[in-house]
Amino acid sequence: MKNSIYILGVIVAVVVLSSCEGETRYNWYLDNQSSNPLNLGMLQSLTGDTIFGNIQSGERFLLEYSEDMGGSGTALSPLTEIPYMNVVNSLGDTLNKDYTDLNNWTYNIEKVKNTPAIWEQEYIFSVLDSDF
Repeated sequence: MKNSIYILGVIVAVVVLSSCEGETRYNWYLDNQSSNPLNLGMLQSLTGDTIFGNIQSGERFLLEYSEDMGGSGTALSPLTEIPYMNVVNSLGDTLNKDYTDLNNWTYNIEKVKNTPAIWEQEYIFSVLDSDF
């Protein structure tokens, strides 16, 4: 009887541990490489919060951090995390660069642990003077 309970416990533990799906961590940044401060207005999809920020020249500002269950090495669309973003420089010029286009982001996707699979994804949207 004790052996049966022990064996059942081991089987359950193996099934639970082998079915761990891991996680993916996402970091989204705006990197102000322009010569002017920027005013940011954006909507976060995860919380539904509207974020306002003043980003100084040379500053990297965290737009969004999130974690999802399940390890994934597939890049996300910016609209997944940031459904709305408006950037205006201190001169009053509105950003012309399309933040919704993943090609306008620099991103790095790295698997940091195999079992369970843990991935870290970092996305950086750089703003230059020529983007206005």
